[in-house]
Amino acid sequence: GEDFLLLLTCTLVQGRRKAAELKAAFAAEPATSGLPGGVGLSIGAAQASIDSDSLADALRLADERMYDDKASGRLSARSR
Repeated sequence: GEDFLLLLTCTLVQGRRKAAELKAAFAAEPATSGLPGGVGLSIGAAQASIDSDSLADALRLADERMYDDKASGRLSARSR
């Protein structure tokens, strides 16, 4: 899969809210997206000043959280 990085100037709460909105929009429009079946969206968020001492640490944490999100999506898809 492809990974993308967004750096936002907002709080972690606002970033997580935006992530939830993006995931909901992505899930609501699979037919109109033109993407092949089975394509999903996984998001991880971290706030540099809260979750870590440096931007590099925040990026590592966001990446870990994205993979956690990806794994939880696979688990919930299997249980359907």
